[in-house]
Amino acid sequence: MKRMLLLIASAILLSTRPASAGDDRPIAYADLPAAARELLAAHFDGLRVSRSTVERSLLEREYTVLFSDGSKIEFDKAGAWTKIECRRQPVPQALVPQAIRDAVAADFEGARIRSIERDRREYEVELENGIDLTFDRQFRLVEVDD
Repeated sequence: MKRMLLLIASAILLSTRPASAGDDRPIAYADLPAAARELLAAHFDGLRVSRSTVERSLLEREYTVLFSDGSKIEFDKAGAWTKIECRRQPVPQALVPQAIRDAVAADFEGARIRSIERDRREYEVELENGIDLTFDRQFRLVEVDD
């Protein structure tokens, strides 16, 4: 009986707790980190921002900016980009590390980069022809998925 009461109490507590982690909340463009706003102004000035959100967890904060053409950029709490997905144009060359640009130009002539994502260990690049490339932190190509 005690076990049953403990289970019921746990279920009630879990169902009534406020949702805090993993919630996307709309924010004003001005509330984005300064570094994110500067990057957007420098490289995506011609696109209209349709929505910007923040997702907060206990230790991290992630910002997402969605453009009217379907392109999307994600930023970390400091405003550094973590993921860029472009729909109608390639990812701006200035945002792609030079070593990755060189590797793509050498091995996939004429291919344009549609998305790039980075984390602590690697960069993942998707080309417009559907080929996915993975680079390590030293910009060595470690995987090609076609």
